[in-house]
Amino acid sequence: ADHIASIAKKMYDDETVFSETAMKEIYVTYELVSRILEHTEEAFKKRSLEDAYQIEPLVLVANDLIDNINGNHLKRLAKGECSVMADANFANLTSEIKRIASVCSNVGTAAIVRVRPELAASEHNYFEGLHEGKDEKFNKFYTRAYEEYFAKLQHDN
Repeated sequence: ADHIASIAKKMYDDETVFSETAMKEIYVTYELVSRILEHTEEAFKKRSLEDAYQIEPLVLVANDLIDNINGNHLKRLAKGECSVMADANFANLTSEIKRIASVCSNVGTAAIVRVRPELAASEHNYFEGLHEGKDEKFNKFYTRAYEEYFAKLQHDN
């Protein structure tokens, strides 16, 4: 959060702005990260497995979304639709958002292991299996979230 505030201050001081399209993409990403943070807080505070199980698929969607908007940004930059001055700030901002999501993933993992200690010895294998599509509930949640947030990107552009 401190790094994001520094990026915002630097942009303000330099009078640098993102394009309207970039701002819409960042807002969709903000909505997703806010949702991840809500589940992370509930998983941590209440040891909620339901919330903890929702974090990882949302984090993967966030990574996909950020990869997509970074690609969109580069295309806008190549077309001259985005300021070269905003380029580093956009990349730094999306990198910080990925870090936040990654920390939430770690908290979610810890919350699951805390409630299901039998996973402690095989934590890596468990989450590797999720990423490989071996859990139907995970896959459904990921697909639903992916469709929801990518639809917002399309709708907003």
